[in-house]
Amino acid sequence: MATIIIFALIVLGVIFGLSRMRKEKTSGCCASSSLEKEVKVSDRNLDHYPYKTLFVCEDMICENCTRHVANTLNKFDDTYATVNLQSKQVTVYTKQKPDVPALQRALSRSGYPARLMH
Repeated sequence: MATIIIFALIVLGVIFGLSRMRKEKTSGCCASSSLEKEVKVSDRNLDHYPYKTLFVCEDMICENCTRHVANTLNKFDDTYATVNLQSKQVTVYTKQKPDVPALQRALSRSGYPARLMH
């Protein structure tokens, strides 16, 4: 009887693990049901952004993470952020001198602390 219970628990664990892997593969590690909607930036012409700030955000591990980081920063006025998942680099273009601590606070509050690259 104990063997049957242990076997049933193992089967349930395998089923749960496989369903979790399938979910992560389709919707990312952030366990959301779909990709977060992109915050649209009206001005994507980099010539209009004289300031460029680089951050490293080690906590990003999927496309949903990168979208969340970009959205967090693109909500700031006159800001255009791009994110590279492979290098974990976040590039923030601004039209005015950037408030780096405010950008870092916003990222930390959204769950993705970042450090400034020098």
